[in-house]
Amino acid sequence: MLSAKPGDIRKILDNPLIARIEGEELGKFFRFAIEAAKVDAFLDGNYTKRSLQKLSGYKTALALEQDASSSGAQIIALTTRNRQLAELSNVVPTNQKQRLYDVVAADTFNDPRFKKLNEKLGLNEKDLRKASKALSMVSFYGAGPRTGALNVETKLAKILGKGPGTLVVTAKERDIILNEISARAARYERFDKVTALELKALRKDVRDIFNKGIDPGADIMSQLYFLDSATKDVLEKMSRNYNKVITPEDFKQIAKLMSGHLEEQVPILKDFTRFMGRLAESYLNTAKPASAAFDWKVIAKMSLLGGPGRGYIVSKELSKYFGDRLGKGLSTSLGFKEGERISERFLKNFGFWKPNGTLKEIIYGVSDPLDRRTGAKYLKLEAFQLKTLNEIEILHANKLPKSWTNVPWVNFDGKIVEQNFTQVFEERLAYKNKFGDFSMNILQIPQKTTLTWWEDVINKSGKVNDIADTTKARTAFGVNANHSNDAVVVKKFHEWGKANNVPTSTIHDAFFANTAQMVQARKALREIYADVLDSNVIKKTLDEMLSRGLPKAVYNKYLEEAIAIGLIPVPGKSRIGGKLMLESDLLKKEDILRDLPDGFEEDYAWYGIG
Repeated sequence: MLSAKPGDIRKILDNPLIARIEGEELGKFFRFAIEAAKVDAFLDGNYTKRSLQKLSGYKTALALEQDASSSGAQIIALTTRNRQLAELSNVVPTNQKQRLYDVVAADTFNDPRFKKLNEKLGLNEKDLRKASKALSMVSFYGAGPRTGALNVETKLAKILGKGPGTLVVTAKERDIILNEISARAARYERFDKVTALELKALRKDVRDIFNKGIDPGADIMSQLYFLDSATKDVLEKMSRNYNKVITPEDFKQIAKLMSGHLEEQVPILKDFTRFMGRLAESYLNTAKPASAAFDWKVIAKMSLLGGPGRGYIVSKELSKYFGDRLGKGLSTSLGFKEGERISERFLKNFGFWKPNGTLKEIIYGVSDPLDRRTGAKYLKLEAFQLKTLNEIEILHANKLPKSWTNVPWVNFDGKIVEQNFTQVFEERLAYKNKFGDFSMNILQIPQKTTLTWWEDVINKSGKVNDIADTTKARTAFGVNANHSNDAVVVKKFHEWGKANNVPTSTIHDAFFANTAQMVQARKALREIYADVLDSNVIKKTLDEMLSRGLPKAVYNKYLEEAIAIGLIPVPGKSRIGGKLMLESDLLKKEDILRDLPDGFEEDYAWYGIG
C-alpha cells in the first residue's frame, strides 16, 4: 500500500485477510495497515524490547476519533442532569461502551410481539441496531411516528431485500403511485366529479394492496393505465409469486415497538422535546414586547447614534460630551462634525473612553444589559426622519412591535440564540424557455401583515410585519436548542485545542485529535461535559422569556411543569416516568470526572460524545 503503484491495488484486494473485513470497515482497516507498515519501517522490522523503546521517538500522523454515539441523548442528559440517560449514552464512565440504540434494539428483538412478526422477516439483533439508531436519532428531535417508520424502513429494506424469493415494498414506492393517482383525481375535480370520486376510491384500494402485500390483479392494473411506466413496474412486481412480501405496515410495526422501548428506557427524551415546543408556542402567543424589561428609549438612541461595530454618529450629545471634557470648541477642531461617524479605534485614544463600551454607557450612564436587542431590527430608520417627528418620544410610543417572531434560547455558553419563526406561503412560478418547454419552481415567500398608517409615515420605503408561525416553533424549537448546545461543546473542544496547542478537528459531533494526544483530548472532553452542568439552561431560557414580556402566570406554569417532569430536576419533587426522583438520580460533575485507570488494558473507561 505504501508503494502507491496502481498494479498493487488488485494484489491488496485479493489478499485473504481483506475477505474477513466487513466492507464498511475497510477504510479504517487500510489506514491502520498503512500506519503499521510505517511503524515496521521505523523499527526496521526489529521488535526486540530494546528496539521497541525507539517508538517513543516515532511521530504518527494518524488521527483518532472520539465518538461513542447518541449525542442528541447526551446533550439532553446534560441539559436535564438526568443520570439514567447519562449512563445509557456514555456521559459518565461505564464498564462497557453504552449505546442507547443497542439497548433499544435488544429490547425490541426480545419483545414477544416482534418475535411473532420476525417469523416472516428473519431479522437478527444486529440488523435491528442500525434501524434503532435511525429511529432514535429522529426521536431525540421530536419527529413523528411516520418519520420514524420511514427511517426504519430505509435501514431494513436493503437487508430484507437480499432474501431469496422476497419482495420488499416500501412506503416511498407506495406514495409515488398514490400521489400520481391523487394528481389525476385533482385534474378531474373541476369538471368531472364522478371520475374524481372513482379515482379516490381506486387510490384507497391501491393503498390497501401495498399495506397488505397482495396481488393487485388485472382489473386494478387496467384502471391504472395512466401511470408512468417506471411507477407501474412496482405494481407489476407485486403480481408475481414470492415466498414472502414485506410491506410498509411491517416497518411501521417495528418502528412502533422501538419507539415504545425507547420511551420506556428514557421517558425524559419525549418530555423534553414536547415541553420545549409547547413553551415556544406559548411564548409567541402570549409574550408582549410592550411588557418587556427593555429600555426602548436607549435602544432607539443607540440605533440613531451608533455603536462600536459600525462607528458612532457625532450627535449634539456626543459633541457636547467631548466639549465638556476636552475644552470648548475642541471637538470641532478635531473634526467631529455632527452627522459624521467616529470609529471605536479612534475614541480609544482618549483615557475617559471605556474600551469595548457603548455610547449609551458613556453618555447616558446606562450599563444594565436589559436594553439588548432581540435579533429583530426594530429601527431601520434614518436619523433625519425621526427628528421631524419629535425624535424618541414618538418613536417609543408608536414603534414597539406588537408581538414577537423570535423565540430566545439560552445555551450552555450563556449566549442567547434567537430562533426566528415566521409564516411562509408557497408561490408557484412557471417559466418557459426558448424551446417552449415549461418548468415549475416553488418559492417559499414570507407571510406579512398589511402596512399601518404609522409605518407609512415614518418609513419612506414602507414596512410590513412578519407573522409568527407557532406550528413551526412547536416542532423546531427543542431541536434547534439541542443543536445549539451541541455546537457549544464542539466549540469548547476547539478552544481547548487552541489553548493547549493541540490540533483538533470535528465532523458534526465526532472529535478528532492525533493518536498520541487522544487521551489528553478525551480528558478535556470530560471536563467540558462537567462544566456545562453549571448552567441551568431551561431555567435561564424561561427567565429570558419573562424579561421579554412572557406573562408571569405562564412563566410559573411552565416552571412548575419543568420541575414536575424532571427537566429542571428537584429530588423529592420531580417525577420521571412516574418515579419520584431521588438525589442519586441527579447527574453531578463528580460522576463525569470520576477517576479512571490509566492505560488501555482496563475495561473501565469513558467513551465520550458522538
